[in-house]
Order: sequence, then C-alpha cells, then structure tokens
Amino acid sequence: MHARRDLFALGFFSACGHGERVCRHPARWKLNLPTAEVTLPRITWSEAPDRSHWLTASVSVPKMLWGSNIGSLETDVEIVTGLSAISRFVTQASGIDFEAAEANVTRVDYCFNWQLTPSEVWQYLRALMVLRFPA
Repeated sequence: MHARRDLFALGFFSACGHGERVCRHPARWKLNLPTAEVTLPRITWSEAPDRSHWLTASVSVPKMLWGSNIGSLETDVEIVTGLSAISRFVTQASGIDFEAAEANVTRVDYCFNWQLTPSEVWQYLRALMVLRFPA
C-alpha cells in the first residue's frame, strides 16, 4: 500500500469514518471518482491488523464496456476486452500493476432486476450448485 500522502495524491480518501487523516487502526481507503466516472470500478485499499493489504476493484464488466448493465457478455472477446479495460483503469488509478484476469473474484451477478420469489431464488441456487458440483 502506498504512503498516506501518496494515496491522497492519487485521489483516495480514508473511509474509516473518522475526521482525522491519521488513525491507529488498519486503514481502508476508497478512490474518490468524479461524478462523471461513477460507472467505472470502485477501488478500495484495505489493510488487515497484521498490516497486509489488498486492493479491491468492484465493477460490472458490461457497465465498464458499454456504460450499462443491460447487455450481456456473449463472447470471449468481450470478456477479455472488459478485463483489459478494468486492468488499465485500476493500474492507472492505483499506481500499481493490476491484472483483472488474475484477480480473485468474490461476487458474480448473473442478472439485474430478475423477478424471483425467495423460494424461486433458492431453487435456482440449488440447480446451479448441482451443475457446478455434480454428485
């Protein structure tokens, strides 16, 4: 993780909720994007109590590519193009090399505003589990 002054220079702000610039607890820094760029990745530096740290980039690949989540990714070329765009943006914004294709994925949304009842959601998740981990 960069020094505090460097994080401020890159446009990050301390997200701990304290009004001070210096805290004694593990740090969490968020990139403050201009309003026009809110569709781009939300970037957060986080630090654990042991002072290890990690960078999180939260983004929808279709929204990164087209400015909207309405379209679906249909080809490998679209996926590679989206991941490359994420890599370039995060590398430039954070000041470190970031390779989206090698990142740990912690969340995948398959659809937006999909009208399912809670029971139907569980049925769908069970079906996905069987597809992913067949007996």
